[in-house]
Amino acid sequence: MPLTYSAVISTVPLGRLSLMDLTGCDIIGSNYAQWSAIRGLQYGPAIKIGMRFTEAWWYTNLKIEGGSSYTDLPLRTVVYPSYPSTTNPSNVLISSYCWTQDAERLGALINGDGTAREELIDLVLRDLSTVHGIDVEQYYDRGSKDNVYFAWNWSTDHNAMGAFAFFGPQQFNDEMYAQICSPAADGKLLFAGEATSSCHAWVAGALDSSWRAVYSFLLTFYGNDSKQMKEFLEKYGRSEYWYDDPEKNPDKSLLTDHLHRALNRSLARGEM
Repeated sequence: MPLTYSAVISTVPLGRLSLMDLTGCDIIGSNYAQWSAIRGLQYGPAIKIGMRFTEAWWYTNLKIEGGSSYTDLPLRTVVYPSYPSTTNPSNVLISSYCWTQDAERLGALINGDGTAREELIDLVLRDLSTVHGIDVEQYYDRGSKDNVYFAWNWSTDHNAMGAFAFFGPQQFNDEMYAQICSPAADGKLLFAGEATSSCHAWVAGALDSSWRAVYSFLLTFYGNDSKQMKEFLEKYGRSEYWYDDPEKNPDKSLLTDHLHRALNRSLARGEM
């Protein structure tokens, strides 16, 4: 059943968005530059493998608390828990975190339900032992009925179709980034998500993009001096990514100039 809204903020990853029916959004057939950006921006591959051990051997044996280890072995990156406190340390470890080609190779051994081929688990335990100089197999209960690991490959996740935006040379500086940040459908369709932020692949980027999308909506439909805008800025402040100095120059927003350019492009195409 179709639903009707006054405006929509889409946080859908662009690969998934490109498969949706965008008829009537003034993108396909009207703004080829924006459609090309949505369709063409590459997403980087990434995988994570979390493992639960019988004890936090990295802390009890090596006094490692938080942080990461890096290696040229296939598991590449190990991320240690920094909470809860060391009096009751977590026994769950991100045993492998990989990007790019490393993720593609290990990702071929990961199933779509959080499980993986046994050879991948063997490989990770072997590499963990090599990196830390400890036989970690003794802390891993293969016979447990509970899930003792969880492996995920974002490239084969049907909701994500990739881990994060992976801009190529000059793509962040040219029209591609501007297009995926620009509203469509006369300002009624706005885009958010880490791909539309300068902090790609980070939660901070996703949060910043949501601020920008709401700010853009309020500025377009209510105005800079509206009650709604004032309440929004009082509650959420001004984004450091869109103001040169939000405390000294609270009225000098880079986003305002960005939106004006987007609206001018729409006027030039005759959309508004």
